[in-house]
Amino acid sequence: MSVRRGISVLDLLPQTTALAIQAPDAIVERIGVLTVLDHRSTASLDFFLHEGTLQAVADALDLDTTAWPVRIPGLTHGLPFRLAIQRVPQAAGAQEAAPLLWTLDIEVRYVEILIPGVQAARPVGGSGVTPLALQATGTTDATKRVYLVGSGVLRVAGGGPTGTTVQLVDAPDPLDPLAPSGAVVRLTARPPHFLFGGSQFGMTLDDFTLDFSPTFTPSDIAARGHDETWEGVSFKETTFYFPPETPLVHSLSVSTCDVIIGDPGGVQGELRVEFGQDFNDVFNTRIVAGLSHLDFAKLCEKAG
Repeated sequence: MSVRRGISVLDLLPQTTALAIQAPDAIVERIGVLTVLDHRSTASLDFFLHEGTLQAVADALDLDTTAWPVRIPGLTHGLPFRLAIQRVPQAAGAQEAAPLLWTLDIEVRYVEILIPGVQAARPVGGSGVTPLALQATGTTDATKRVYLVGSGVLRVAGGGPTGTTVQLVDAPDPLDPLAPSGAVVRLTARPPHFLFGGSQFGMTLDDFTLDFSPTFTPSDIAARGHDETWEGVSFKETTFYFPPETPLVHSLSVSTCDVIIGDPGGVQGELRVEFGQDFNDVFNTRIVAGLSHLDFAKLCEKAG
């Protein structure tokens, strides 16, 4: 891809106010090299909004990253951004006043890190008399690769009493650029199913959320009864698979689903264990759950 030239994202800050010089030199050096490729600007009574895409740094520096074990958006492809500049209320017909606050959100959607020693797989079985297991899918080195994928939003904010701040936050509110947010990282494996080395031991790792903020909690976790003070980890599914025909446990798989671990709140979620073989055939044991005749009689007396 050819090198593209244009204005820096920091050039979108109003040059006639102190906002343009509030960013420290370290931030200017790292973010100032990001060139605006496409740009859309809108205005409301509350904000000036700038949105678009920033050029990949690899293009600007002419880097070949095809063999790298890490893929970083902004290095290997462009980054979506939104710059919100808060307007000061003013009387009709008055000259535009100097803005107070500004927030630059740069979406880091997929940072991919190659997981060594594993190969891509897919689940098979799990219904009827067929036990749940994983089966390798890749036929070449490229299709066997598994990546740990992370996403978040890099927020650079300025104009407030604390000066310029930089933090990694959750996806911002699309309607309110200054809505509260906090340090949240979302992770998954791509593909989510993989085998360890050349063995039949495998794992599923799908949709992890790490919340490090004591003042903000993602909406999907808050919907399960947690307030803004909650901190911890939640995940959609993690499953560990034993090889088929493993002695004693056969095709054992142990899964945890929709788990939330944090403070306050402790642990909540689901645990599923599948043996892939009749429990009685393996352990020559029966588990019976029920009520005795005496217990049933007592229940009837209470109901009557």
